[in-house]
Amino acid sequence: MKELISIILPVYNRESYVIETLNSIDKQTYTTWECILVDDGSTDQSVELINKFIIDKPNYKLYHRPKSKIKGANSCRNFGFSKSSGSLIKFFDSDDLMTPDHLELCRNAIFAYEKDFVVSDSINFYNNEFRGKPYEFDRRSSQLNMTNFATYRVAWITDDLLLKRELAEKLRFKEGIEDNASEYHYNLKLLGLTLNGLLLPEVNTYRRIHDSNMINTTLKRNIDQILAENKFTALEYVEDLSTAELQRWFLSGYIQLSFKQTLSKKWPKYTWRSIPYLAKYYSVFKAGLFTLALVTGYLFGKGYNVVKYIRS
Repeated sequence: MKELISIILPVYNRESYVIETLNSIDKQTYTTWECILVDDGSTDQSVELINKFIIDKPNYKLYHRPKSKIKGANSCRNFGFSKSSGSLIKFFDSDDLMTPDHLELCRNAIFAYEKDFVVSDSINFYNNEFRGKPYEFDRRSSQLNMTNFATYRVAWITDDLLLKRELAEKLRFKEGIEDNASEYHYNLKLLGLTLNGLLLPEVNTYRRIHDSNMINTTLKRNIDQILAENKFTALEYVEDLSTAELQRWFLSGYIQLSFKQTLSKKWPKYTWRSIPYLAKYYSVFKAGLFTLALVTGYLFGKGYNVVKYIRS
């Protein structure tokens, strides 16, 4: 009996793309799968189009994010996982496309090489034109570990990962953050739990670039705020699994990005929550200096040298 793969797709206002995504799933050469769609409160015709597409297709199930769950793609992914039953888990985005051998290639690699997870490759496309890969690195020589992923020496998007259910049971996507479709925390923790994974060289996902997706909307927000939040929440999320050196790296980035926000008259999030970590991984004295540097930056636009000293 073949392993069931659960494909989990969050959906929000994807009327222009979601049916093409579902068609690419329908064409998979590996046919033992279920597709769990979770609507995040779409206001366009996405739900109507999906319902029409999946009628008489029992391997598709459409859910609506419960009102008790926070809005966002990560929340929908977590909810979708709770409704899944496959022994292999595939998270995918509702505007991207699978090549026909996507599931078969990844599934076969997990069992052929006795891995807990595999990571394939993706290529961006815009208006049917390829526009480079989301991440470029040497897959033959790169090592899978938490530090390499944290520092983007190794990286992948949500679509690239296939993992065993027993591993997915120990993971959750980070909810309630500004970058609410980020897979960063999930994959950091994954690598804290196991390094028994494999980077595959094959491109088997086409990642769509368009005006309403995360790539573009993120640029319209405060990038420093998003990056600072991701660094601090990652520090908290994987503290029990990461090294002191990596924790200091997260903190160093958070310090720098938080100070940059004060120069724009924006007070950074997590200031007070960061103090115990600064005291633990730097010193009590530097923890006190950090608050002073933020106030000085906010009021007078000064304090760079203090921040540089704190990070040293």
